[in-house]
Parts: sequence; structure tokens; C-alpha cells
Amino acid sequence: IYSAVLPVVPAQVAPVDPVLATIQAQLAQQKADHEASVAVLKATVDTQQAQLAGSLAHPVKPLTLSVFVASFRKLAARAELDPAAYTGHSFRRGGATAAFKLRVQDALIQAHGDWASECYKLYCDMNFAPQLIHPLGMTTGAAAATRTFEMRA
Repeated sequence: IYSAVLPVVPAQVAPVDPVLATIQAQLAQQKADHEASVAVLKATVDTQQAQLAGSLAHPVKPLTLSVFVASFRKLAARAELDPAAYTGHSFRRGGATAAFKLRVQDALIQAHGDWASECYKLYCDMNFAPQLIHPLGMTTGAAAATRTFEMRA
């Protein structure tokens, strides 16, 4: 069996650059500070989550449409309004319109209304002028027709 003995060559020590050494020390300190900050933040979040979980006697449930409509219908009945006339849809549409007016991000409006498509954008048209012109014309036309009918009689 052949074995070779390699000579041991002493490592050459490069001269220490004081600027490089300072930068390396600062980077090492920043890394340590960052890791410490992350650890503190993680511990804080974990503690808050544990406290929140412990403080909830009952699990939080989302407000469903049926619960909302039932609650609103009770309020409508107290106000002596017909509860059957309210379905909750106007709140969904109105919420999308209000959020749009407040410049809420599209994705948040879509998520809040639980729309799978972008159909919610149909509710967010803020130009109501064309919609107001038609009822005004209908009212004016109806008034003119009424006057004409009354004059014939």
C-alpha cells in the first residue's frame, strides 16, 4: 500500500485591514441585533396570541347573512317597518359602494362582500347622473300626461 506524507505548510497570515475589520464587526453586531429583535417580536406575538386564546370564552364566529338579516328584521319591526321587505342585499351593495367611495382597495371590497368574481365592480359605479335622469323624465312625463288627462275630462 502506497502512502504519501504531505508536507505541512504554515498558513500565511494576511495583514488585518482595520477598515474591513470594523465593517465586519458592525455587520456581525447588526445581525445579532436583528436576530434579537426578531426573537423579541416572535415572543411578543406568541404571548399575545396565547392571551387572546385564553380570553375568549367562546370561539369567534363570523356574522352570517341569516343572523344579520334576522337581527335587522327585528330592528325594522321595532321601527314599525315591514320586516319582510328587507333581505340584506342592499347592505352588501351599499357596503361595496361606501368602501369604493372611501377608496378601499378593490381586493378588500371583493373579499368583504365574499364575491368570487369581479361582479362587485358593477355596484361601485359612482356616476349616478344617468340613473337620476330616467326617473326625472318619467316623473315629468307622468305629470304632463296627468295634466293632459285632466284637461280632457
